[in-house]
Amino acid sequence: MPGGNGTVIGSAARAVVETLRRYDIDGRAVARAAGVPPEVLDDPEARLASDTLDRFVAMAAEASGDPAFALAFAQQHRSISYHLYFAMAASDTLMDAWARVERYRHLVSDRLDVRRVPAPEGEVRFSFSVPEPEVGRWIPNDVLVATHVLGARGFTMDPDLAPLRIELRRPRPATIAAFEELFRCPLAFGRERLVVTWKASDVERPLPLANPAIAMQAEGVVVDYLAKLSDGDIPGRLRALLVRDLPDGLPGRDEVARRLGLSPRSLARSLAARGTTYRDIVDDVRRTLARDYLRAGASVTEITFLLGFSETSAFTRAFRRWTGQTPSAFAAAAKAAS
Repeated sequence: MPGGNGTVIGSAARAVVETLRRYDIDGRAVARAAGVPPEVLDDPEARLASDTLDRFVAMAAEASGDPAFALAFAQQHRSISYHLYFAMAASDTLMDAWARVERYRHLVSDRLDVRRVPAPEGEVRFSFSVPEPEVGRWIPNDVLVATHVLGARGFTMDPDLAPLRIELRRPRPATIAAFEELFRCPLAFGRERLVVTWKASDVERPLPLANPAIAMQAEGVVVDYLAKLSDGDIPGRLRALLVRDLPDGLPGRDEVARRLGLSPRSLARSLAARGTTYRDIVDDVRRTLARDYLRAGASVTEITFLLGFSETSAFTRAFRRWTGQTPSAFAAAAKAAS
């Protein structure tokens, strides 16, 4: 739940209203006072300015009188992006689910950054970054990490699942009982980065609702939604189109232009004005997805198909050009880092 410029999915505001109901507070009244447009609360696809949501949550936390309001909010907030949530729940493992978060994080917020970072053998670490607003500075951090942990428990259907440790940017609160009750692991406050460390075996076990067909279907809806967000952003629309359609083969430039409602020349000019080309974007999308798939344990044959290559040798050559490594070497290094 980021601060500053940018937008978030509007149903986050509805989650704040639902959270305030626990405290017998009229959340819609607080939303009006915070400047949340009324229609945002009733439209699951609406977008809301990040700073407006920050203001709303800060006012809600103050109204509740609960120092741990952010943790209560996270319990409502974690399933607001329904199609992304379903795609994650139907993933093969938590690692696969979190790879989808990295890929589609802009659905929830275009200011959210989440990535896997190096860790000792037997561990997996995720680092989170989000702008911190002037009012309620630590709320976004608390919501992020709580959403991450609660989501892991929900996807695995294991209410006792807990990280190995959590490093929080926020200073130590006056009382940490609510944090200890929720996270159930060692906590370190006042750290430079927000980092959650898991046991590798916990995040690599199969999810009980794993279903590739459902995951792909839900992911398709996510891609379509992101494409609509990017209506005025030709590179963004092109990326969304490629992510969705690469498994059917790489579309030609003329076909892409037609589907974007442009002439091939207009597409080229639009991309050039933004300092990029069709080939640059194709390579970037394929490179990003290839890394995600390799980290998730997909085979070279599977990735060749998913990225629209005609044969594995073509994918291997492209991957070496992008990274200086073969896919197998990258996968081995990623596994060792986990």
